[in-house]
Amino acid sequence: MKISAIIPSAGKGIRFSNKIKKQYVLIKNKPLIIHTIERVLACKKIDELYLIVPPEDEDEVNKKILAPFDLKRKVKVFPGGKTRQESVYFGLLAIESSDFVLIHDGVRPLVTPELVSLALEKAMLTGGSTPIISLKETLIELDNKINFPNRERFRLVQTPQAFAYDLLLMAHKRAREDGINATDDASLVVNFGGKISLFPGSYINIKVTTYEDLLIVNQLIDLGNKYENRYRF
Repeated sequence: MKISAIIPSAGKGIRFSNKIKKQYVLIKNKPLIIHTIERVLACKKIDELYLIVPPEDEDEVNKKILAPFDLKRKVKVFPGGKTRQESVYFGLLAIESSDFVLIHDGVRPLVTPELVSLALEKAMLTGGSTPIISLKETLIELDNKINFPNRERFRLVQTPQAFAYDLLLMAHKRAREDGINATDDASLVVNFGGKISLFPGSYINIKVTTYEDLLIVNQLIDLGNKYENRYRF
């Protein structure tokens, strides 16, 4: 069985900074994206990894990001698209053949090999999987009037997500044909009629979107795999 990983990292990071793309920010003297790559590759189930980057960064990423950490031979770099969805699709097309594919956000550097492994195990049961976590705060809906929905009915979706390769590729092709744009791959699979397994994510598996997120990640990066995943969903 062959398992591929795709790390979409082609975003501009407009909400983060207009000076440097967040995936290249240094954390403990190492680019954020390198932390992510190393943690995904630490799961021995992964056979190959495709890093999707902004087209203009392709050469620089190979020479200045991957090479210094001896990752150039382990990681295949491909140019991304205008959206995250398009970047993942380009990554899927780049894969010559695979049985399962793992998708993980490039700016979630605190992922653990155990979480990657669990995503793959769950996907092998139904064809797809995604980690989810409970909301901590009260939820408010702004419509014609202010509503306070019961937060117990909702969950937050994270990555890593995993899927049967053929299923995810077909879901992406159907989405392109139907003009559907989504912020994650699990929703595309569900829209296509596929089934996904839900499993507990981790509040520590933070996605770096703002500068405040980076400050938190910088403090937590040395935790490694020392925490236990006990979160209910």
